[in-house]
Amino acid sequence: MIHCGGIDGILMAADELKSMLGNDDWRMRLAGAKVLERIKVKQFYHPLENLLQDENIHVQRGAIQAAGEIKSPFLLPILVEKLKQGKTKRVATVSLSKYGNDAIKPLASILENINYESEIRIHIPKILRLIGTQECLNVLINSLNIKNNRIRNNIISEVSQMVLSNRQLKLNIEKIKNHIEAETKNYYQQIIILSVFGNKINDSLLSEVLHLRMNNIIQRVLYLLTVSHPDHPIESISYGFKSPDPFTRSNSIELLDNILESEHKQPILTMLEDEAMEKKLRLCQTYFQGLKKDSFIGCLQQLLDDDNRWTVACTI
Repeated sequence: MIHCGGIDGILMAADELKSMLGNDDWRMRLAGAKVLERIKVKQFYHPLENLLQDENIHVQRGAIQAAGEIKSPFLLPILVEKLKQGKTKRVATVSLSKYGNDAIKPLASILENINYESEIRIHIPKILRLIGTQECLNVLINSLNIKNNRIRNNIISEVSQMVLSNRQLKLNIEKIKNHIEAETKNYYQQIIILSVFGNKINDSLLSEVLHLRMNNIIQRVLYLLTVSHPDHPIESISYGFKSPDPFTRSNSIELLDNILESEHKQPILTMLEDEAMEKKLRLCQTYFQGLKKDSFIGCLQQLLDDDNRWTVACTI
């Protein structure tokens, strides 16, 4: 009646809808949220403010879905907060993506704000990828300098998916290549830290953390290579590096060797190969002369200044 009955329909149904939204039975409140989802009227956002904080998680999810259809700017900040809750983050991600262009600027502002909660920021890249416009891609590319590794992992992954799924999107390839070089340099910085620590951290949690950081860097480089070489099977090649079979890994190296430009080739290939640390250190001196060995205390300080709390805890 609200949707098709005009003013008379609204007046006749209003009391019944109010009764549903304030009912003690959560199933009735959920049904009320479904009604609001169906009618999609922005001005009807007020009842959803309460339902979004409902004690029942099913009602909350229903209200989040309704908010994605209503698209009221007043509900957007509440939906953003739902990204940090395990039981609501998936539906909130989809609902925020339905805001389309209206969500891009506020989401970009959150992504770029280092003081905003990382548990919210980490979900923004996926929302921008779901919206899928050129502006979204530009925001993600411009955010590749974010220092938080977890967030940067997500940004690069979502950029890769966007580019592979929509070849009409335009890219600044030189900017992507600069980020590939920066990530590769970051990998060799971890090599230097490991060499400074030597045997002192063998079989420790810190050693595991550093090797995990290096593996994450490799994954980011492969994603970026997928973006910079969309016409080559980089994604398939990257699976070969994860294989336990030495022949498969060697074959992947050879395929990548045939794709990469000469000036970027050797540091990347050596990074991916099962080479001894000494060889990687020598290559580091050749290609990244700005990287110098820090003192033991200096390396510890680098890790203590990291934005990842687990890295800091393992360093302590």
